[in-house]
Amino acid sequence: RYPQDVELVRSLVAGLHAAPAPLPRGGTLTARRFLQLGLLLGSASGFEALHDLLELARPPSADGLPDATSSLPDLFLLEVEAAQQHFETNPIYWLLHEAIYCDGGGGGGGG
Repeated sequence: RYPQDVELVRSLVAGLHAAPAPLPRGGTLTARRFLQLGLLLGSASGFEALHDLLELARPPSADGLPDATSSLPDLFLLEVEAAQQHFETNPIYWLLHEAIYCDGGGGGGGG
């Protein structure tokens, strides 16, 4: 839906691999933690929510992509924390929610 976000995500992941970013309220934004934001895509408004979040990371440079020397905006980092707070306050829910997809043997036979 938002093809212009693809290069931004790639740039952010590469930058976070090289230098994870400290989060304002503690913790560290690593590439792996950033990619967990993809869970937003499972909700009805997830594409828009993720796009809006990514727009906060877009620097006002010519190509709109962060470079290795720029730091991520505080507002972006705060919004990342807010988007992921459910992981921190409800860890059992996320663990059990994903487990419902692991119901045993696959197989294409009906039954």
